[in-house]
Amino acid sequence: MVPNHFTQAVAENRQAASRAASVAGSIGSFPGPAAVDPRIKRVEVLIHRAIQRKLLLRELAGTTGLSVSRLCHLFHNHTGISPGRYLKAARLASAKELLETSSFSVKEVAARAGFNHVGRFIGDFRKAYGLTPSQHRRAVLRSELSTEN
Repeated sequence: MVPNHFTQAVAENRQAASRAASVAGSIGSFPGPAAVDPRIKRVEVLIHRAIQRKLLLRELAGTTGLSVSRLCHLFHNHTGISPGRYLKAARLASAKELLETSSFSVKEVAARAGFNHVGRFIGDFRKAYGLTPSQHRRAVLRSELSTEN
């Protein structure tokens, strides 16, 4: 089962998730709900369980019994994005949650979310959410403080 926090994050902010997914190009917004192939669901679950480590397409394809090209085709048809873009969007959503709920440094958040290069993480996060990770954390803290008063 896909962790509920990621599902909620995507549902609550589809526009930001679309920007994260389209870092390398414009693909449009996420498609609406539809029946999901169980093999694609299995890949989504694996991506969320192994978010911190490098995932190879052939490893994902092997879990489904599909070829790499067929997996990519089906995954794109069901989600509207490639497995790689989905992984990046999931990592960015995980990092966003960590920034909002922990006191880990930006470097630690990047590592825990599966990013190998902090600079690339900061750039991807900015493209997806419009703020750097530090700016996002400060904005969240400010909004929490203002709601407490």
